[in-house]
Amino acid sequence: MADLPSSEVREDVFLKVKHLVDISMLLALRALRALRYATEVADALDTADRRGIVHRDLKPGNIFIMTHGESKVLDFGLAKLEEQTVDGETPTAVETSPEVLTTPGTAMGTVAYMSPEQARGEELDGRTDIFSLGGGPL
Repeated sequence: MADLPSSEVREDVFLKVKHLVDISMLLALRALRALRYATEVADALDTADRRGIVHRDLKPGNIFIMTHGESKVLDFGLAKLEEQTVDGETPTAVETSPEVLTTPGTAMGTVAYMSPEQARGEELDGRTDIFSLGGGPL
């Protein structure tokens, strides 16, 4: 092994290791922040699903990060609301907006984030929003 001046080697190695540690920590912090946002959005979708609401157009453009750091799911313009029944029958879907008229077999939403069921125009429930949260273009 060649003899190198020890002070130059140590400084160079220290700077490279410090740089790698800084990058690793930054990536870890970004990953933790992304995980926190994803968890908040999943919680919001769970709350909507328990109330019979299917968003149907979940995509990054409909998830906002507020100035204080909390994520919000917005734009429920294509959402469907299931009517709750008293006698235990299957709930029926009702449009949340009178301007938006859909018919069975019609797909609405952003294609890149749609679940296969949504793209086929099938009946949807909250699982389609979970698919959209985890799917989409890379």
